Amino acid sequence: MLNNNLSVSDAIDFGNRTLSDVNIDNYKNEVVWFLSDIINCSNNELKLNQSLLLSDKQLDLFKSYLCERIDGKPFQYILGYADFYGRDFVVNQNTLIPRPETEIIISHLSKIKNKKSMLEIGTGTGCISITAALETKIDRIVSTDISEGALSIAIENAKKYKINKINFINHNFLKDSIKQKFDVIVSNPPYINMHEFKHLDRHIIDYEPKLALTDNNDGLTFYRKFESIANKIMHKKTTMLLEFGGINQLSGVEKIFRNYNIKIHLDLQGDPRIIQINL
Repeated sequence: MLNNNLSVSDAIDFGNRTLSDVNIDNYKNEVVWFLSDIINCSNNELKLNQSLLLSDKQLDLFKSYLCERIDGKPFQYILGYADFYGRDFVVNQNTLIPRPETEIIISHLSKIKNKKSMLEIGTGTGCISITAALETKIDRIVSTDISEGALSIAIENAKKYKINKINFINHNFLKDSIKQKFDVIVSNPPYINMHEFKHLDRHIIDYEPKLALTDNNDGLTFYRKFESIANKIMHKKTTMLLEFGGINQLSGVEKIFRNYNIKIHLDLQGDPRIIQINL
């Protein structure tokens, strides 16, 4: 039981015990993030104000956060934002939670010179396109998604960072044509095959959008589509950067793009994660 007049220090202790009891590995950080969000202060400010008393409203909200987390809801959806490339992006259950592995797309985009236009397929939160707009000199970006719910979040994030050079479009990549060519094409498509999807952690299956996780097939559907239309959407000397599912998919994506000049980039764990296709 939690009593009224609970201090930040007491709340941290209670939150730590509560989340550690259900085997949440990152419980100490998550408790701090929850309380910082509720009190509207930085993590450092929270640590410097351990004696601060929580109001009844703040305490109720903290308890609701803990209950949602115990039920398996990812902390990013509870807070309503997730970090990508050092910036916070609004997320909800219409969008995939940005992963650190995807950040290497930006690292390699930053190395590409003299590119004016970019197409992103499956923009989700818009984190890749928005970060590209902020970190590179690409001045025309088209970002598509099949989910209108995801697009509304992407547009919200673009407004948050005052980005106005991205054209967000509702588009079914597997069925609808693309009538323009671009200098750079990027995507983190649904690449989990159905067998693997069924064995994902429950917090992923229960909360993240299936549409953004799996192609309901062997996980390679989007790569075949990219390969089949590459010459129609890529200028000469175009670069395509596609995230894929690591070592288990490496031979599959290499085979699909065997007729192209390709390079494989590793993620921070040393696993193959991005295929770069050069036309």
